[in-house]
Amino acid sequence: MWSTADGENAFDTVSGLFCMIEVVDGRRRSGDAQQSNWEGWISGQSDTFPSMEALAMANYIPSPRDWVREQVELYESSGGTKGTTLRDTGLPVVIVTHIGNKTGAIRKTPLMRVKDRNNYVLIGSVGGAPNDPVWVHNLRVNPDVEIRDETVVSPMRVREVKDESERSRLWKLAVASFPPYAEYQERTSRRIPVFVAEQTQSPAS
Repeated sequence: MWSTADGENAFDTVSGLFCMIEVVDGRRRSGDAQQSNWEGWISGQSDTFPSMEALAMANYIPSPRDWVREQVELYESSGGTKGTTLRDTGLPVVIVTHIGNKTGAIRKTPLMRVKDRNNYVLIGSVGGAPNDPVWVHNLRVNPDVEIRDETVVSPMRVREVKDESERSRLWKLAVASFPPYAEYQERTSRRIPVFVAEQTQSPAS
């Protein structure tokens, strides 16, 4: 059963096409140390983002949108050597693994790759839709994420950019990487959110 818990009927952020973002019931298996670490992070008792092994034990349901699900699966199953661009555009995407703000379940969202040195800029455009994408709400609650950029996987922490000069600079980078962002902003009266993801430790490759 799909619900609005962490995101029903959201636009896919990569292309602006209408799709549903997966929702799961948030039930988690328990009983070993890794799962305890996972639950400790969710409850706020631990500052350490769970390991991939711990993440794998938590509930995750792929997107019901075929091409989104297939791209995430291809990207990750190939170790970041396939499925790394937005369809046939040739423009690179990253996979952002984040946590549902209501269920505590895993989400995987492909986003356009916008780099600022070692940081990533994440744009909540949803094709200029009137409402923010659900992942924006998730990051506001749970700022620790993991970003896969081809073969490199990095634990990162995001922050929403509020400073006007910083936002202006990062927005220009984003539009240079993916020009439709400028059009998306013209379509909507909301101000499209801008996040920056910064490394918390050395990436794994």
